[in-house]
Amino acid sequence: MAVKRKDKTDNHDTPAKNKRIRQEKVGDFSDDEDLSDIDDADIFNGIRIPVELPPIKSAEENPGPRMVITEIVANNFKSYFGEVTIGKFHKSLTSIVGANGSGKSNVIDSLLFVFGYRSSKIRSKKVSVLLHKSDKHKDVCQCSVTVHFVHIQDDITAQTGFVPIPGTEIKITRTAFKDNTSFYTLNDKRVKFKDIAIILKKNGIDLVHNRFLILQGEVEQIAMMKPKSENDHSTGMLEYLEDVIGTVRYKKPITKLEERVKDLSLEKNEKITRLKFVAKEREELIEPVEAVINYLKLENRITRLSNKKYQKDRFDVETIIETKTETQNKMNDKINSNEKEINTISKDKKQFEKKIQDLSEKLKSDHLILKKNEEKHKKCLRRKGQLNDEYNQAKAQITKYENSIQQEQKKITKAEGVPKIKEAELKKLKSELPTLEEKCIELEANYTKVNSSGFEKSKKFRDEKDVLAPEELKLQKLVGTKQNQFQTLKTEFEVLIDTEKSEKEKLINLEEQMAGGVEKFQENMRKKEKAEADIHISKDIIKELEIKIKKLNEDEIQLKTKLQNIRQSLTEKRTAYAETTERSRPIQYILNLKDKGEIHGLLGRCGDYGQVEGKFDIPACTACGSTDQIVVETSDAAHACIQKLRTNNIGRLTFSIMPQVQKLKPRADSNNNYPENAKRVFDFIKILDQRFRLTFYSGLYDTLLAEDLEQARRIAFGTQTRYRVVTFKGDLIDQSGIMSGGGRPIKGKIGPQEIRSRYATGNSSLVSQNEVENLDKTAKDLEIKLRETQSNIFDFQANIDQNLRQIEDLNIIVKECSSRINAWNEKENQLKNMIKTQKLEIIKKKTDPIAVANKKSEIQEAEKELQESKVEYDKIKSKMDSLKKQIEEITQRQPQEAKRLLDQATTKLENTRHQINQVDIDIQGAQRQIKKSESQIQTLKDDIIECKKNMESITEELNKNEILVIELSEKNKEITINIEEQKTKIKEMTSEDDKNLIKTNELRLENIKLKNDLDNITAEIKLSMEQLNDTNAKIKNLKLHKIPEIDCAQRDPVIESYQNIGSKNHDKSAIDEDNEKEKNNETNEISKNQDDPDKMQVDDVDDVDDDSDLDTKELPQYTTEQLVQMNKMQTNNNRATLLEEMRNLDKPNFKILEEFKKRTQQYNDKANEVAEVLKSYNDHIEMINKVRQRRRDEFMASFRKITIKLKEMYQMITLGGDAELELVDSLDPFSEGINFSVRPPKKTWKVISNLSGGEKTLSSLALVFALHYYKPSPLYVMDEIDAALDFKNVSIIAYYIKERTKNSQFIIISLRSNMFEKANVLVGIYKTNDCTATSSVTTDKYQDMLKGALYKYSKKVD
Repeated sequence: MAVKRKDKTDNHDTPAKNKRIRQEKVGDFSDDEDLSDIDDADIFNGIRIPVELPPIKSAEENPGPRMVITEIVANNFKSYFGEVTIGKFHKSLTSIVGANGSGKSNVIDSLLFVFGYRSSKIRSKKVSVLLHKSDKHKDVCQCSVTVHFVHIQDDITAQTGFVPIPGTEIKITRTAFKDNTSFYTLNDKRVKFKDIAIILKKNGIDLVHNRFLILQGEVEQIAMMKPKSENDHSTGMLEYLEDVIGTVRYKKPITKLEERVKDLSLEKNEKITRLKFVAKEREELIEPVEAVINYLKLENRITRLSNKKYQKDRFDVETIIETKTETQNKMNDKINSNEKEINTISKDKKQFEKKIQDLSEKLKSDHLILKKNEEKHKKCLRRKGQLNDEYNQAKAQITKYENSIQQEQKKITKAEGVPKIKEAELKKLKSELPTLEEKCIELEANYTKVNSSGFEKSKKFRDEKDVLAPEELKLQKLVGTKQNQFQTLKTEFEVLIDTEKSEKEKLINLEEQMAGGVEKFQENMRKKEKAEADIHISKDIIKELEIKIKKLNEDEIQLKTKLQNIRQSLTEKRTAYAETTERSRPIQYILNLKDKGEIHGLLGRCGDYGQVEGKFDIPACTACGSTDQIVVETSDAAHACIQKLRTNNIGRLTFSIMPQVQKLKPRADSNNNYPENAKRVFDFIKILDQRFRLTFYSGLYDTLLAEDLEQARRIAFGTQTRYRVVTFKGDLIDQSGIMSGGGRPIKGKIGPQEIRSRYATGNSSLVSQNEVENLDKTAKDLEIKLRETQSNIFDFQANIDQNLRQIEDLNIIVKECSSRINAWNEKENQLKNMIKTQKLEIIKKKTDPIAVANKKSEIQEAEKELQESKVEYDKIKSKMDSLKKQIEEITQRQPQEAKRLLDQATTKLENTRHQINQVDIDIQGAQRQIKKSESQIQTLKDDIIECKKNMESITEELNKNEILVIELSEKNKEITINIEEQKTKIKEMTSEDDKNLIKTNELRLENIKLKNDLDNITAEIKLSMEQLNDTNAKIKNLKLHKIPEIDCAQRDPVIESYQNIGSKNHDKSAIDEDNEKEKNNETNEISKNQDDPDKMQVDDVDDVDDDSDLDTKELPQYTTEQLVQMNKMQTNNNRATLLEEMRNLDKPNFKILEEFKKRTQQYNDKANEVAEVLKSYNDHIEMINKVRQRRRDEFMASFRKITIKLKEMYQMITLGGDAELELVDSLDPFSEGINFSVRPPKKTWKVISNLSGGEKTLSSLALVFALHYYKPSPLYVMDEIDAALDFKNVSIIAYYIKERTKNSQFIIISLRSNMFEKANVLVGIYKTNDCTATSSVTTDKYQDMLKGALYKYSKKVD
């Protein structure tokens, strides 16, 4: 019988709590990490809303790869000391067996430790208690557990029944320390527990809602759970199923949404209350606001009528100004055209002078360019001569080298013929040698035969001769070889000495070039000294000419200055003479009439009766336009004067009638304060006759005086009132903003001596025609004298240029000589360096004394060896001769003929051998000669190539030089032609300048007449412009009040909210309503456009102003046609009526509008806040309903599947029973929970609590297996789930686990043989020395052996 595990540590929990199922939630884990967010979710206002789960595959539909535990490695964990490996675990069923207290449950505790559960869940108070502690091992500092996972694919064809997937191994480790801290590693990499939870969940192991761990005593409690938990810290059947199905993930979001809705409801009620309060305050302000708006509309109507009146007045004034301005513009155009023509002539004059000056400068520059080009031309010619010399020298050198090459080639040809001749001779000699040798042998044999009688006697000598014969032949060959070596060394010695010889020849050539160069150097030095002396003479001449030119230049400047002053004076006097003649004649005529007394009431010229100080003369004369006006007492006097002028065709004048200017007296007498304390110009004029005072004022008005133009601008434009301002320099700013000034200042027009003072400054009537003619004659005389001076300067300059050209030519000679001298100096240095280098080369290429000595010693050694070999040869030969002689003496009776023939053959053979050796020596000598000549030819060819390169570069430079000479010649011709053309142009332009001067004087006279007429029109326009400015200022000050739009209706955000909710359910009808609203808006817009006066044509101007709808529009700008048709009297009457009506009304409080706007804005803000809160409230309500419905749909769909499978499982494991899961409240499954009831076989339906322990276990296991079918887990760990079952039911459960759940890994602790006998692997747990040890056994092979034995036993029995 199984014994339940007892906790070894003290536990303060109640027994009921200890028996409760391990419902590990987020808070049960040791690292307080929130694992609720590892599921996918959408975010709604900061709340995680889980997404819908994909369809769950049942156990039969999931044949793919799965993750299994392969082994557990415990290190100093609880009862395990050191590193202990538990496993290997089988992919299907592994049973852990062992005695009570041996440490079986510590295997499950190690898994709980790695899966992150708190120490209290592992039967410990704290983490440090998990460290191993036994009598022998008390000081363990840390412990760790490593769980090894791998993915496998089931494969019945494999030996193990599965195939591990490579690369899917996972190793999860948790390490704990004495200080109750711990950390996790994943594949030896430190991570957070959350990372481990995520990776396990991806592989089907859910640590948050785990149902794969069933600990000791927990299996019975599954079936005994209540329908629903009583509080958050307990678990009922509803919570248990929701954990498995996954709908528990919706509970937390629903709770948060409910809390958020509660908060939003309170906020909504508060904001609606505030909105109602603001709405009440706004309604109280509507009536006063309407009164203000009516008053503003009345003011706008008055403003519109005033606008019409002022525009009509402006139109009348503009018509007058336009007529006068047109006349003024025509006169201005004529004056401007004349001035333009004068300016054009003046500019042309300046351009002529500039062109003449440019042409003179161009003439000088062309002379300089011509000189430079001639210098370059001569330089190029000299360079050409140098290049030709260098070219001829290189060409002669090439010829010399080519002759040397021909001589060497002849040597090669001669040497190349030697081997052919000698080889034929050698071949012939070698072909004769075998014949001669055979003949000698034959003759010797014959001779021996003939002398056979003496053969025996001479045998001794012959034997000795035969012994010496090979040695003689060897020494003969040795002598030939030594002779060849001697000849070869001798030839090499000659070649060595020949190189030194050729280098010495080069040295002689360089020394010859040095001698020739020194001779040319001395000649160039003589030429240079002569040219330098000539240059010194020419420079002295140039200095004398430059002194003369300097004096003439000073005279020229004086003449030009004098001529310029006389021309300016002549122009002024001509202008003054024209003014005296044309402008002052009418004034003089009227003054003569006054003196004669012909016209009564004629007082005189205004300017003659005033006086100003000198510094105020220019501003007063510039600003006062009435100085030349004639003052009369009555208009009759003015008409009489005009009649006189018209009758005699004298000219035109402006008259000031005293009664008409009397209206200006208040303004003239006023003493106002002006900006920056400025004073009136009028106040600085001393009036000599008070009758002329107002005429002076009419020309000045309140014109102010400023120090400079900057102050004038500030005074004129710095305030709202514009002023007319004049500066001391005569710059004038009019009230209209027009600015004038510059040119010759106007002065001397005020005072009794006005005429004399005016013309004393160059504008006087005292100028006579004779004076003008005398000035003209003086100017012409000065011009003639100036031209003579310029001509002399030109001649002297030409003489200087000639001397300069001569100096340049001499400089060129000096430069050429200097360049040749410098070139020679450089060449001399080069030749010296080359001679020095050549000498070094001779020394370098000179046969090295050591090499010569070595070569000589080699030759002596070879000669010595030759002599020694000859001595040895001579010794052997003498011995041979002696032996031959002795043999001959012994055989003297032999035939003389045979001996003679033998001697001849022997002599011929020796001669042939000697000739062969000599031929070899001749061939070798010829080959050495060829090598020597070829080396010399290659050196000469290199020198020729270098000379040709120099010739090519010289030729190229010659071509460039020739091109440059041609270009310079052409440029010189072109420059010479240009010089002549420029002289002609200067003469033509001088005569043209004189003609332009005459035309300018004529145009100035015409402008004087036009300006007199223009002043009169300008004064008239000025008065009209003042009127126009006043009217424009009035129009500008007219402004319409912006009539505020008041919307008395108030929006209700609560109603809008309900409408928005309803619109979601009636989208189609809402779209139709929107379309209808758009149509209505378009219709309203069209009607508004029809009522808008700015968008319709104004047919009747007088009727439009009465329309009250115009109050909100801008002031209209009337067209010319409308202003012509306008009834001015009717407009004035209407305006007066409205003004009277406005006087009868009380002025309202306009601040009430701002208060109303403020209250309206407050109401709109509050309404927007309410609308925003209502929208958020409705969105949250909608989201709650959506999440609740999703939770219900997911739960009910899964609940039906689980209920059906539960029936099947219970019937199978009880062999006929029945089980059922039933909703307590069928309408709301989450309100009351779920009842679990069963009917054991052959019994009635019973409540779970009334069942026996075995029946409770079977009921719980049926539910676990049903849940496995619905949502399979790759791993199950169970601790003694069969403790309450009998033999039969244990076998049924074991068989089901073994056969029906092959797609999951079961690790079961069991002490029942019917259970562990079915296991694929047995893991034995036992204790040794107070420490737990383990071993594992695979049962498959033993089960096969058992089946075999049983089979044999059954056979024997049969």
